[in-house]
Amino acid sequence: MDADRLPRWRPLLLVGLLLTSLMVTLPVASAASGDLGLTSAISPLQAQHVNAFNQVPLEVQVTNEDPGGSSAPRDIEWEACPEGAPSGHTHCDQGSGTIPSLPTLQSYTYAFSTTWSPSTSHWTTGTVEANYTVTFSFVEADFDTSDDELTVVVVVTKEFKDIMVPEDQDPRDGLLDVASDNDGAVLNTNVTYPRQGETWRINYDVYLCGDCDLNMTWGWRLTHDFGGAPVAESYTDVDLTGYNWGGLTQLTT
Repeated sequence: MDADRLPRWRPLLLVGLLLTSLMVTLPVASAASGDLGLTSAISPLQAQHVNAFNQVPLEVQVTNEDPGGSSAPRDIEWEACPEGAPSGHTHCDQGSGTIPSLPTLQSYTYAFSTTWSPSTSHWTTGTVEANYTVTFSFVEADFDTSDDELTVVVVVTKEFKDIMVPEDQDPRDGLLDVASDNDGAVLNTNVTYPRQGETWRINYDVYLCGDCDLNMTWGWRLTHDFGGAPVAESYTDVDLTGYNWGGLTQLTT
């Protein structure tokens, strides 16, 4: 080898060694093992109207998309923010949980232990509804990041009223002179049955916002099992204007 050319190769060799060293020590981005995907939102749903005064359950469907075996448990989070607010904003709400191990190619509906109570304290006077963004995401993404986050937009509204009638009530309670068999009370057509007491009392709960009014028509209807016109019915107009409470209150009619 020509001695005059030796000094030219030594610097090149040194640079090559330095580049190799840098390539070896570059950090590698961490990723969760397996391939879990957030496949659909169960609650709330996309474009759903949400009562501003109710607790909203948070549920999401998760699928193990790895054909190679069961998945490891994976931490998951949810965040609900007014539309346009950045993640972590003071008006955002958050929660977390852990997805259990799932068999290969199986789906699972995960329900967070906490619910979401929409924050509306920042709404300007007169605002009755606004869009919110609810995001489900894994704390640590896997190699397929395309389905590691799922976002739905919902409408939070103060205009909803919630009326609930307990299912264990029987409108036949209190009727007199009623025949019975193994299936319970037997009512005959074209017969008037007197009641014990002056009114037909049916309990129901009304959930109103603090500045909402409610006018409703409330009553009962007796129909045949096979449908057709009602055998009998009766309705009463109920005006709750001026009550303006927030919370559950029991009424009777």
